[in-house]
Amino acid sequence: MINKVYEMLQACNVPLSYISRPSFNEKGIVISYHFFGEGGEVFEEGEEVETSGTLQIDLFAKENVDFTTIKKQIKELLKINGFLGPSSYDTQENTDGIGLINHLVITSNYLESEALGNG
Repeated sequence: MINKVYEMLQACNVPLSYISRPSFNEKGIVISYHFFGEGGEVFEEGEEVETSGTLQIDLFAKENVDFTTIKKQIKELLKINGFLGPSSYDTQENTDGIGLINHLVITSNYLESEALGNG
């Protein structure tokens, strides 16, 4: 699943990393992602046959950098790749050495078989 999301988000053409925030490039936008809440969703005879969870994508943009287009692109990529109902919220952070950055958090639930295309 880690590789699936990495390949999907590469279409955004910005620095991308699993778990940790990558260094900013000249565009002033970077993405990191991770998973949480993974567990069994469907069981047959006591055995897990379907896994679900939540994907969190963190979009970081330097102050005064418009991230609207990438936000829309990420939400569309999630939908066409089998992730469910993405939602988002944003905040600002003051980071030493970088200054004020916008932090957009996008979360999307998934059934592993749907997101991996084998459901």
